[in-house]
Amino acid sequence: MKYFGTDGIRGRVGELFSPNFVQKVAMAVAAFLNENGATQIVIGHDTRDSCDWIVTMFCNVLEKAGIDVLNMGVVPTIAVSFVTRELGCGMGIMITASHNSAEWNGIKLFTHDGGKISEKDIERLEQLIDVAILSKSNKALVDLWTSYLVEFFRESFIGKKLPHIVIDCANGSGADIARNVLGQLGFNFELINVQSNGKDINEDCGAVYPENLQTKVRKGQIGFSFDGDADRCVVIDESGNVVHGDRLLAALGKYVNVSKIAATVLFNGGAEEYLKSNGILLIKTPVGDKYIKTAMQENNLVIGGETSGHIIFSARGISDYYVGDGLYTALMTLEMMVNIDLNLMDLTKQILLYPNVVHNIKATNTQKDAIKTKEFTEFVKNLEQQNKGYRLIIRPSGTEDVIRINVEGKCIQRCEDILILIIEKINKYIEE
Repeated sequence: MKYFGTDGIRGRVGELFSPNFVQKVAMAVAAFLNENGATQIVIGHDTRDSCDWIVTMFCNVLEKAGIDVLNMGVVPTIAVSFVTRELGCGMGIMITASHNSAEWNGIKLFTHDGGKISEKDIERLEQLIDVAILSKSNKALVDLWTSYLVEFFRESFIGKKLPHIVIDCANGSGADIARNVLGQLGFNFELINVQSNGKDINEDCGAVYPENLQTKVRKGQIGFSFDGDADRCVVIDESGNVVHGDRLLAALGKYVNVSKIAATVLFNGGAEEYLKSNGILLIKTPVGDKYIKTAMQENNLVIGGETSGHIIFSARGISDYYVGDGLYTALMTLEMMVNIDLNLMDLTKQILLYPNVVHNIKATNTQKDAIKTKEFTEFVKNLEQQNKGYRLIIRPSGTEDVIRINVEGKCIQRCEDILILIIEKINKYIEE
């Protein structure tokens, strides 16, 4: 794809995300909606400075095209998806660059049923892009999502001994809804990094920097760290340890009592062994939540997720709708703890992980093509044959200017040796 990555369009403000480009995207969305007979959309955003002018641009362009715009204001991504589906709108638009820092921004698009748009629709939008006043937020729309969470989790916590929790909101869009929902459910909680100045979203805080929350969580408390648009959740246990995302997914998979879960090719081999020992089959997908959702739909699954803390559930009480939201994940984790009556460390420490090493190499889109050559493919294939039982995953990031490398196996030293060989090979290609 020319503009779309693994999760919408994303780029640096002032570079890819110039006013002219954003206007073209808004015009393409308007044309696409008109082609499909849609007359109403939902839009929301996170707390970046650039969101104001981007949302304004979208509102102006769409309203001039005869599209009714329902502006939710600052909300988590899931709220846009949910309200789009609940109201039957033609599209949902979230202005966010998720876990990226404030100089980035992005556009996530949802279909009328709250799902990610299809590859076919992306191709049409890219064609339309090439040829082609901030309205007030509506609290009633936000309350639709808040009320849903309270309704479907209230019974889980009534009469239970609830842990004290601390949530790092990454100076993003998840704070207000988290405060409202947790208060109604009776939790004793503390929210940090909740007042953004428009430039500090994800800056040394949130899911990308869980060590920030580790210093705030006292012994016996539980911590949850969201990213800018609150669709990721990294968890800190009662002893201040970061819970590996694959451990959390495996524990939740066992808790919801399923026979299959979906995860990406990055899912840890040790966690996969744990699932097998509990009679749970792992369905592997390419990296990206849209692939996980597709696998969940095709296999009628209840849960799936990514190592990053982006866990997706089949929504309670709603058929064929999938929730990838930090607060929902936090509530499911808390429900698991109080129902099993075990602390989180004891729930997850039994899931033994294989050692792995990861590394990112800065690379432009052109330089990313280096790993697509036949010679490099053969190089990786030979490495895998020489190191049976070790997983080598090398892929261009769809959201950042890097090539990601992940090596996993039973011996950490061997993983590190393999990683060095891969880095040297890629650097040689990039320098040529």
